[in-house]
Amino acid sequence: MKKVLFIATMLLATATACNTNTKTEGGDHDHPEHREQVRDTKDAEPEVAAKMTLGQEQYAALLDAYVATKDAFVASDATRAAAMAAELKSSAEAAGEVFAAVAEAAGSIAASDDIEAQREAFHTLSKAFYPVAKANAGGMTVYQQYCPMAFKNAGASWLSTNEEIRNPYFGDAMLTCGNVQETIVAEK
Repeated sequence: MKKVLFIATMLLATATACNTNTKTEGGDHDHPEHREQVRDTKDAEPEVAAKMTLGQEQYAALLDAYVATKDAFVASDATRAAAMAAELKSSAEAAGEVFAAVAEAAGSIAASDDIEAQREAFHTLSKAFYPVAKANAGGMTVYQQYCPMAFKNAGASWLSTNEEIRNPYFGDAMLTCGNVQETIVAEK
């Protein structure tokens, strides 16, 4: 009986902490990570933000590689994550020096076969990719999603082109843990 009560309590705590499928319009500005990302984007010099603006085709290639990397983490496939991150690294390097943080984080994923180390690098990649998405969405909807339980409850964000939560930090273990923090549609 104690075991059943413990399991029920853990399931309730997980569901509450994950806040699954909760969406806040304009983002949840109470999360420290989100405040940091907003500040980083607003504080960026206008010429840097302008340099992050890409042609639709080039941005689509970067976004597709990012999403493929995220999807590999959802499937907990370290080999595929490394391969997709290598493509993203190559695309980011070709896009210019202003994308060095994206290329570096993608390179860290590509160089590792340890899924947990890769997921930590993916967290860095997601923070680096956020201002790219803000500058380039242009008619393409991108969702910033957040899991409060990632990295021992420190929380972490990622980007997705699908509103449905598919958590790259836990994969099948907690596939739908998280919520949409912001819907990004850049005006062009």
